[in-house]
Amino acid sequence: MGLENKMNKKKPLNHDPVSDLTLAIHLINSGNVEEAKRLCKRYLEKDSNSFDANQIMGSILLHEELFLEALDFFDKSIKINNGALLAWSNRSLALMGLGKFDDALQSVNHAISLDPSFADALINKANILFKMGRIQEALIYIDDYLTYKPNQYAAWLRKANLHFLLKQLNFAIQAFREALRIEPNSIEGLINFALALAESELYEESLIYLDKVIKINPNIYQAVLNVGVVYDKMGKFEKARNYMQQALKLNPNAPDILLNLGIVCQKIEGGLDQSLNCFNELIVQDSRNPIYYFNRGVTLDRLAMLDEAIADYDKAIELSDRVSSIQPSWNRALSLLSNGELKTGWQEYENRFDLEQMENRQFHDSNLHKRWNGDPSLIKNKRFFVLAEQGLGDTLQFSRYIKFLVQMEAQVILMVQKPLLELYQSLTYPVQLLHMEQPIPMFDYYCSMMSLPYLLRNFVDDI
Repeated sequence: MGLENKMNKKKPLNHDPVSDLTLAIHLINSGNVEEAKRLCKRYLEKDSNSFDANQIMGSILLHEELFLEALDFFDKSIKINNGALLAWSNRSLALMGLGKFDDALQSVNHAISLDPSFADALINKANILFKMGRIQEALIYIDDYLTYKPNQYAAWLRKANLHFLLKQLNFAIQAFREALRIEPNSIEGLINFALALAESELYEESLIYLDKVIKINPNIYQAVLNVGVVYDKMGKFEKARNYMQQALKLNPNAPDILLNLGIVCQKIEGGLDQSLNCFNELIVQDSRNPIYYFNRGVTLDRLAMLDEAIADYDKAIELSDRVSSIQPSWNRALSLLSNGELKTGWQEYENRFDLEQMENRQFHDSNLHKRWNGDPSLIKNKRFFVLAEQGLGDTLQFSRYIKFLVQMEAQVILMVQKPLLELYQSLTYPVQLLHMEQPIPMFDYYCSMMSLPYLLRNFVDDI
């Protein structure tokens, strides 16, 4: 958005030796927007077709976030002068404010077509693309803007934040450094830069910048909280709790503090009661937030309050979309198994393949068409590949199910961790053994070893 002193070449109104519009621009620049608006209205009462007056009034209303009213004035400006690129550019911001992103993009594109080097239009287009979720494209136009205005702090900060959002940490850190070169005491820039450094595991440098924020203003709770977050990432949980409690004194009941404090207290011996108190308070504040129920479920689980934990995971799943419900579903499965509810627990244990960190997920997803459904008739005389997963202890525990596959006359191919291969050669029933550094052979059907309790539920009554 820009305000420019592009005055029509008209004689000043007789009642006012200094043009109302010139004075309005001066008032805007000095922060007296209300008086500037009054002068613009008075001018427009005398000359409603003034391009400058309509443009300035639109810009004032845009600043006040009165987007619909601002749009009307920009449209009037464009009717008076269709080639007014500033009006087209500012019009795009009004449309963006109204949530009409496609129209906003069309308007700013028109401004850029009038002058491809018009920097305000380039940054406006970047902001519109960001609102549309087209972040990578937004970065292109921020870079274009910075070629014309290389010392604009806000653009460097936006560039840094977008790279951080995309997890492009090296680019984010470079952009944050440039932003802070221009505005070295920017609180937002310092805090976000510290978070990017921490995400890159540059913890000590991160703490330096957070300490700088605290020295500038010790009452900024986000800086104190994030010192705690960094110590949490470093595994220094007591120090993390201490800083989070300091932050809570600065802003009692702040949700972000309570959430982080509740999570870090889960990791401290004797901290589970404090953790539970944090999540109880959060749920009082917002009873529809699935994150609070999920984390309280984790705490209840560790307190061995399994029925209560399962109830919280149920609530988290109810309040979540499909993607967000993956982790609560997995935790619920573990709690059900711990609670002795094996039938439901093993069924829900299959949700592990939705977890990003699942070790065999890629192989599992690429072989869904060969995944065994538990029907013994399918695997008789077929090459049946069983893949061990998770730890050595899990493989040892769950290998007891392999004999049932042999009894179903499957040609079992068992792949285990290399250190277990020699031990498994002592099996007394026919199994082709492989270790995980060997190529996977051809097979007809497949399952992961820890799916066997679920798949064999109708054939194995007691293990």
